Amino acid sequence: MKKNLSFFAFNFAYALFTLCVFNAYFLSRLWKTLPITAFVFIWLGLFVFFLMFQLLVFGKRTLKPLSVILLVANAVAGYFISTYHVVLNKMMLSNLLDTNFFEATEWLGISFCLYMLFFCAVPAAGIIKARIDVPSFTVRLKVIIGCFLLNLIFLSPFAFYKKNVSIYMKENHGLRYQFVPSSYVSSMFSLLNYHLKKVPSIDSIKGLTQKK
Repeated sequence: MKKNLSFFAFNFAYALFTLCVFNAYFLSRLWKTLPITAFVFIWLGLFVFFLMFQLLVFGKRTLKPLSVILLVANAVAGYFISTYHVVLNKMMLSNLLDTNFFEATEWLGISFCLYMLFFCAVPAAGIIKARIDVPSFTVRLKVIIGCFLLNLIFLSPFAFYKKNVSIYMKENHGLRYQFVPSSYVSSMFSLLNYHLKKVPSIDSIKGLTQKK
């Protein structure tokens, strides 16, 4: 009889995979520009943050579909960031949407196919086939609170170096747009908000019709 996979073991592995594989280029930049102590604390903080997010959104009905969707999106974003060092901001996503399909396929070679096979298709197949025991939200919430308190310990030292952190972020402005998945998620919302603002309101349409 096939043994069920622990929900917490799955989340631990999923968070570790997301952070170390899809954010490899992001972490390499941090490693080159930060003291080793700061790097370790940030790595631990990001890892615990991933755990908190997953424990919150991965429920009995959402775990498999959402984890696979995020895996595909993270894999695509991770490939282009690590290979071409792109910055996934609002402008980049806008250009991507305006790109012709045949022009876009020129960027997709054998390396992209192999990357998606090993880092997306194989893990996704494993997730779909796995039997995962999902605990109640109350149990998950207790662990989330514990993770939050743990993250305060990891990230609290940076509160004493606000000026240094501010200078570092200004000097490495594009870094936050190379962190998966927050880079493309925040940029998608920013792009959506930009296009919604361009849509004329009902009052402005009525005003134009009255003038005519």
